[in-house]
Amino acid sequence: MARERPRTGTLYDQGEWLGVGGLDTWVVRAGARRGTPILLLHGIPTSAYLYRDVMQAMHEERDCIAFDWPGYGS
Repeated sequence: MARERPRTGTLYDQGEWLGVGGLDTWVVRAGARRGTPILLLHGIPTSAYLYRDVMQAMHEERDCIAFDWPGYGS
């Protein structure tokens, strides 16, 4: 589903909508696509946006993945 998201000026903007099991969720992946990825899971009631600064600090050395749990984020 193509929905607009506000621009943040961070790596968060590189995310994309991904449909899984009939649900759409925002997924952000940034960094080196090698080694063991780091999956960043947000709590309730936040979103993947919570990790925008963490991803910025880590993306040059790590493969970082963050997503919005269904019903969270925008």
